[in-house]
Amino acid sequence: MLLFAILTAFAGFVFAAPGAVVIFNPYLTREQSGKIAVAGPLTNVALSFAFLTLSLLASFFVPAHSFVAEGASFVADFASQIGEIGSKVNGWLALFNMIPFGFFDGRKVFVWSKQAFAFATCSAILALLLSHLL
Repeated sequence: MLLFAILTAFAGFVFAAPGAVVIFNPYLTREQSGKIAVAGPLTNVALSFAFLTLSLLASFFVPAHSFVAEGASFVADFASQIGEIGSKVNGWLALFNMIPFGFFDGRKVFVWSKQAFAFATCSAILALLLSHLL
């Protein structure tokens, strides 16, 4: 479904429904469950920053001189677009998963640690805001 989300982004809209991972173990503590739950959104935050970096680096390599081959310009522009889309998708996924209700990761993190919840949610918001500045 992530590939489908990326392909629809090129069509002008994003449809992302990657699914959910449900972990049930009656022996997990709140701390263990919270740490497992926060790993997903923080991975999305890290990926958002990695894609943002790709987009910014690629935009520096877009040739400004006519003597540079058109192929180099195409590759740099394509890498920049991939970075932009990847940053936005991962930023939204991080924030979406930090919703503190139902089966979302945010609920498990909130129950475990309010500080961890605040850190992960603020990180997701920052990633999302930075991705939209592109």
